[in-house]
Amino acid sequence: MSTRVEHDVRTALSAMQVDLDVSIRSTSVGFMRELLLTGNFISAMPKVLVAGDLERGLLRLIPIPLPAPPRRAGIIYREGLSDAGKLLVAAIGREVERLAASGIIDAFNED
Repeated sequence: MSTRVEHDVRTALSAMQVDLDVSIRSTSVGFMRELLLTGNFISAMPKVLVAGDLERGLLRLIPIPLPAPPRRAGIIYREGLSDAGKLLVAAIGREVERLAASGIIDAFNED
């Protein structure tokens, strides 16, 4: 977990009086996903990282609001994007729209 996200999670869990001495911390999404799928664990991570597992019902959300502002993400590229690059950007846009429509992520549109 990044430092900012970890701080938000630790603050929220501390406020709920969760014992943080019995935690596993890892920056490996694959490792954390494997723990979630095969054991009796909970994890804090962006929903988009396990979107497929959520859609298939393999994982479930525990709705715990974190007092943190939304964190925007985007794609940065140079002018003169190739046709393949344009197709990739369009495909990513469609996937973001699909995930937003399913409630997995919150999408932001630039005005």
